[in-house]
Amino acid sequence: MSAASSRLNRILVAAGVGLIIAVCASLMTEASPSAAITRGDFPAFYTLAVLAHSGEGHRLYDLELQRQIQNAAWPTLAGTVLPAAYPAFLATLLEPLAIFAPSTARIAWVCCMVLSVIIGVGILARVVPSLSRRWWQLAVGAFLFGPLFLGVLGGQIVGVSFLIYAALIALTILPGKRNEILFGAVTGAWMYKPHYALAVVVMMVVQRRWTALGSWAFVSALLWILGAHVAGVGWVSDWLSFAQQFSQIDMATNSYQMTGVVPFLYSIVCDGDLGSPISPRGWESLVVTSALIVPVVLLIVVQRSCGGVGEHVKPLLAIGPLLLLFAPAVNFYDLSLGLVPLITLFRPHERRGLVIAASLLVMSQILVLCKDYGVPGGAFLVSLVIAGIVSRGLFRAESFAP
Repeated sequence: MSAASSRLNRILVAAGVGLIIAVCASLMTEASPSAAITRGDFPAFYTLAVLAHSGEGHRLYDLELQRQIQNAAWPTLAGTVLPAAYPAFLATLLEPLAIFAPSTARIAWVCCMVLSVIIGVGILARVVPSLSRRWWQLAVGAFLFGPLFLGVLGGQIVGVSFLIYAALIALTILPGKRNEILFGAVTGAWMYKPHYALAVVVMMVVQRRWTALGSWAFVSALLWILGAHVAGVGWVSDWLSFAQQFSQIDMATNSYQMTGVVPFLYSIVCDGDLGSPISPRGWESLVVTSALIVPVVLLIVVQRSCGGVGEHVKPLLAIGPLLLLFAPAVNFYDLSLGLVPLITLFRPHERRGLVIAASLLVMSQILVLCKDYGVPGGAFLVSLVIAGIVSRGLFRAESFAP
């Protein structure tokens, strides 16, 4: 091991210790009745679990009942509510959380998210040759990515999404019919965030991956049955109606801190004009347009001109950066979708790769400041950089073979 590598490992060990201390300190504060509601959306997940456990699944999307449950668990909500606008089958899967007190349940939830990220990183380190035996360094680096770390501590479900995306990439890298079946099944498991899963489904249709598509349909059907078990056969219609209601409320109250295509279009529809070209809105419009065009054009060029082993992986790698452009919380945990392909393309033995990684981690911390202090366009600039770097990395990808 070179002196530089040894020094880098010592830095990562110190960073890892700091992260562990930060996680433990956060979890130790969970006795506070306000902890869960000041850091994320965990009350929504806990509400689903309580409703399923209490046999009130038929009222899963009753906003007033959700309000009662959350205010009983967290009195500091003071009459407000964090709507649980997730598919009904998730309530069945989360039901074990209802066995615990809210603070204990949240600790368990955060620990599961941490473990999911570590497993996801370990999967990538196992299938990408250049990442071999570097799983712990990659895990530390992943948690140093501001949006992912805050999302995990905030009680979001981002850890599972990270794991699923990493598994999909690994299953694509490793050929075989068994892995193709697993690919479809894992995509089906992502249906709790259907806009992500359906993007992968579209890719499967375009690529005519019928085995994977059949596996996805089978798992999706099982999840529908789970949802029907807890909320009745009409749960999909109830959920879509509730989700639409929630989206309107969320955009009206939180669009000011969201920098993505969806909140941008919402602001255009509400205000009716783009404003001055030099206004923050005009600037954001330019960034949005560039962020949409650059990755797509580069992907088309890659598909036509870049051959070699691993070309079949590239569309899946590009899905993350493209999807984050449409994620409403792109200035928070959703930006972690761009991190998975970056880890896959990372070449730790190259100085250039280390410089890019360090730069992105620094920018991710700047992004956190942008989010906290409302700097216009900051989050989307970072997402544009990630999309561009991933797309450029597609050109330079030499091999994804095990």
